[in-house]
This record gives sequence, C-alpha cells and structure tokens, in this order.
Amino acid sequence: MVLPVAAQDQLHLELQELQDEIDIQSKELTEIAAREARSREEQKIVEGAIKKLRLEREKLDGEIKSLGQQSTKVALEVESLGREIQRHEKFSFARMRAVYMNGGFAPSHVLASAESLDVAALTGFYLGRVRDADVRRIETLATLKKERARQIEELNRVTAVQSSKRDEVKGKEEEQKKALNRLRDLMQQLVREKAELESSVLALQARSLRLETVVASVAEGAMVPQPVREAVEKQEEPPTLPDRFVGRGLAAFRGILPIPVEGRLARGFGKYRPSEAREVVLHKGLEYEVKKGSEIRAVAAGRVMFVGKMPAYGGLIILDHGDRYYSLYGFLRDVRVKAGDTVDGGKVLALSDDSERFYFEIRKNGSPIDPAPYLARG
Repeated sequence: MVLPVAAQDQLHLELQELQDEIDIQSKELTEIAAREARSREEQKIVEGAIKKLRLEREKLDGEIKSLGQQSTKVALEVESLGREIQRHEKFSFARMRAVYMNGGFAPSHVLASAESLDVAALTGFYLGRVRDADVRRIETLATLKKERARQIEELNRVTAVQSSKRDEVKGKEEEQKKALNRLRDLMQQLVREKAELESSVLALQARSLRLETVVASVAEGAMVPQPVREAVEKQEEPPTLPDRFVGRGLAAFRGILPIPVEGRLARGFGKYRPSEAREVVLHKGLEYEVKKGSEIRAVAAGRVMFVGKMPAYGGLIILDHGDRYYSLYGFLRDVRVKAGDTVDGGKVLALSDDSERFYFEIRKNGSPIDPAPYLARG
C-alpha cells in the first residue's frame, strides 16, 4: 500500500526539522571554528610577545651581570687604592717623624748640619719638595678613591634601575604567560565543544540520511508492516558517521559512469502511478531486473557512508563521492564493504539478493536526481 499523504507530509516535516537543526549546529560549528582560528592567532601574538619579553629580560640579565662585574672591579680598585693610601701615609709619616727627630725643617738645624750654606739651601729645598710630593700623592690617591666610590654608587644606582626594569619585564612576561594559559584553556574548551558539535552534527546527518532514504522509499508504495518511524528508530545509530569523501563528485563523469550491474532496466526515473494508487508518485532512481547474485559495482570512487537495511530497499549501501554527490545501491546481500571504507570505481560492493531486482539512485545535496544522464549508454 501507499503511505497516506498526511503521513508522508509528517515525514517531510520531521526531515525538514532535522535539516534545520543540522543548519543551526553547523552554523555554531562554523562560529566555533572562527573563534578557534582567532584564538590561535591571539595565541601566536602572545607567544611572540612572551618571546620578545624573554629576550629583553635575558638582555637585562646580561647587562645587570656586566654592571655587577664592573662594580666588583671598581670595588677592588677602591680597596687597592685604600691600601696604597695607607702605605703612603705610613711611609710619609715615618719620614716626617724622622725629619722631626733630627730637628725638622728649621733653618738653624739645616745650617748647623750642612757643610756649607749652599748645601744647606739645597737640602732644605729637597726636603720641602719631598714633603710636598708626599702630600700631593696622598691627596691624589684620596681623590681617586673618592671618584671610584662615586663610580660604585653610580653603578649601584644603574644596577638598581636595571633590576627594577628587569622585574617589570618579568612581571609582564608572567602576565603574558597567564594570558597564554587562559588562551590554551579556551582552545581546549573550543576543541571539546567543536568535537561535541561535530559528533552531534554527524549523528543528525546520519539520521537525516536514513530518513531521506525512508522518505524516498514510501513514495515507491513498498512499505513494511510496521510504521516508518519505528523502522527508522530501530535502525542502529553508528557512533560517528564516516568522514566525508574528498572528491570531485559525479558532475565530471556525466555520461561516462558505468552501469553498476548487468541487467535490464525495468523502471526509470520519473513520475508514475502505481496500479493500486490514485496519486502520481515519483520514482527516484533506476530499477533493474537482474539474476540472483549479480555483482553490484561502485559507479565511481567514494567512501562507504552506510551499510544496512532500509524499508523498501532491502540491503542498502550508500557511497559519498564528494561535492554532496551520493549513490545508493539497494536489494543487496553478501556485502563486501563496511562503513568508512574508501572504494574505487568498479569495486564489487555486494551481490544482488533473491528478489531478482536491483535499485540504483544518485543524490545531489540530499535530493534524488535522474541517474540516466550520468550513465554511459549501452
């Protein structure tokens, strides 16, 4: 019997609702993919900023180390100058003490101890020069020591400034690392959401694909006794739908695809009126009269998207050829492929069942199209 129009409309409504839900989730998936792409770009920017800050921090570490080495060197020089000043002060003090013990620089003492007036004058002159030299040497060393101390103070000041700057850079680096961790957490969340949505979309696509097949079958007038909804729900859902086939579709093969079976074409694509029905229905594929156990071959390369049974189709295989092109093969047994397999054109998929008929259909974007223009003549 033919399914009532109201029931067919209900199936079409459910199919449309499924397609709408697929569209909604596909849009969400696109938005998540865009967010994921933006997050990846932001992650690259933050990673670049972290690298730049790390290089800046390493440069500052090097400068601080160099300043520390300079400061240590100058401190050693100051220490050496201090010892030199002490040595000269001690030596000068000893010499001046000796002079003092011998009467000092008093003219009477110099005259009394000199052999002549000229020697006395010369001796006094040289003693004064020695004393002045000692004073200048000590003053020079003290000035140099003071300058070195100022250098140490300046080095310490610069070191403090560089250390402060280094701490600031390190703080920014830590902030960027925290931002990077937040981005990575967001990426993981997006990947999880994306995986969940992909799984949901794939499950909906699988259900939609099966419901499309059922919708197509009820128009044929061949129905199983139980309701179509029950037949669909009893069909076990695969955990995931195989990945889409990346291919050119079937448009490029128009007019040259091989006929998938040896047999006689019994009914073509198009409208017809079943003998027991008043309404005209659309036959959505080609039906062949074949011998039992005839080999059924793939018309082109593709991926096996479905292997199972459907109302009015018997054993059924659906191939994805890419670009939203699908081919359906019905009334099968001894299936030789499984869902997810990639097959070449001409690959034997199964054998025809005992009904001595074979059904073939091509779909584009989920809608059946006439297969005849795609198949080679003869």
